[in-house]
Amino acid sequence: FNIDTHDWENEGEILQNAYIVGTSADLVLNGVPSIEGAGREGRVETGGEITVSQTLSSENDNPVSGAEVIVSFYEGEDEIKTLETVETDSEGSFSVTGDAPLDPGNYSIVIEAEADNFNDLETRYEEDPLEVFVAEGVSIDAESTLEVTLGQETSTILDVDNTGQTEM
Repeated sequence: FNIDTHDWENEGEILQNAYIVGTSADLVLNGVPSIEGAGREGRVETGGEITVSQTLSSENDNPVSGAEVIVSFYEGEDEIKTLETVETDSEGSFSVTGDAPLDPGNYSIVIEAEADNFNDLETRYEEDPLEVFVAEGVSIDAESTLEVTLGQETSTILDVDNTGQTEM
């Protein structure tokens, strides 16, 4: 290395490129998550099994393996339930299975991801919320208290309402 003949003009470009390579890149979720539960896209019974799947990549569209991913359900700004933490595979894909919230309603899905040398990611899906519903439910009202004794016949009027979403 000769200090008198070294091309110092290009030295700044080399250092600038080294800095750009060393900075963190953004994580990107590809498309919308696939939500499966009770055989219905985007709908699941209260407490029913649900699977959320998606692919994570870099901003240059390269798969990110080994990233930690957390999937949570929110009602408004309140976190209701978090599924277990999973890692992305070699293709950047992840799939997490767990139980849906116990209360019926529409829930936003929030996906958080973090990986070495990347900026953390948090994405909230509110436009197509997860619909959690009561599959079977019955409400019975009687005009008066009903007492039944073994061997005795009695009659009364009952109002029966289907409070679930499954026809009965």
